[in-house]
Amino acid sequence: MRSYQTRIATSPELVGALNSYGELFGRCVRTLHALRRAGRVPTKPEFMARFELTARQYNAVKNTLDGIEASYRRRLPELIAEDRQRLASIRRRLKRRGLRPTARPIRSVPVGFRHVNPSPALFGRRRRHQK
Repeated sequence: MRSYQTRIATSPELVGALNSYGELFGRCVRTLHALRRAGRVPTKPEFMARFELTARQYNAVKNTLDGIEASYRRRLPELIAEDRQRLASIRRRLKRRGLRPTARPIRSVPVGFRHVNPSPALFGRRRRHQK
């Protein structure tokens, strides 16, 4: 079975225009996300005027960001479980080395800081999974 594919004939002008639009779209998504996180949600006309977007383009930006946020919220319990497993593993390693974990309580990790790697000096080199 074969699916259909559309191939666009490209020219340097078309590639440049598509790259420019991609940069604008990405900047719009990041800006809208930052504004939402700061609690300053702009109105649709304000945002459209700021980036010179059409209503359809604004809706695409908003729906993309809504989808990204919904996906993250749905996956959050899994991410928390992974972090708890990592924490338990680190505690086991510390115990094996005769070290004590710090006494301060573990608070929830702010979004964006969960992928900080532990010190390689303490935990040795990370091994890549082999296929």
